[in-house]
Amino acid sequence: HMQHGVSIGTLLAEVAAANAAVPLRAVILVDGDNSLSVLDALEPLMPLLDPAPFHVVTSLMRHSFSQRLVGICARPCASLLFSHTSCHDAVDTCMAAQMGLLHSGLPLDVVLAFVSEDHFIDELAHLCRMLGRRAVKLSRDQKEELCHVAAGMHPIYREVPSATS
Repeated sequence: HMQHGVSIGTLLAEVAAANAAVPLRAVILVDGDNSLSVLDALEPLMPLLDPAPFHVVTSLMRHSFSQRLVGICARPCASLLFSHTSCHDAVDTCMAAQMGLLHSGLPLDVVLAFVSEDHFIDELAHLCRMLGRRAVKLSRDQKEELCHVAAGMHPIYREVPSATS
């Protein structure tokens, strides 16, 4: 699972299966190009919240790897997805595809949290909100806020999502 990651085709099934024991509150999509450091904040929470009410999907460029992923990817509440190409913005494109897949396949009360330094993520979070899903974009420096999302204590859970055009 760690060496090859999951495919976009099996991601939804993996997220659902890994979190069958507890209702899923959030999926955290991590941009492996620029935000891997947030995993250091999430990893200590995982044994405390076991089974975890969140799932972490980390996207990386094809053929890349980080030692930081070893502990987190061994957990059932984490998935690793590699881009199929090494082209510019490959990871960003994967994250956009993941957003669409997860939005269409998960209940609307599941929050999508995006962690990236890229500005296009603002658009993805906004699109989610337009579709009636609570979504938040965080930077890699917002580790405390991210832990609050993972633990179900972030203000995003009190927001009432509304579909708008």
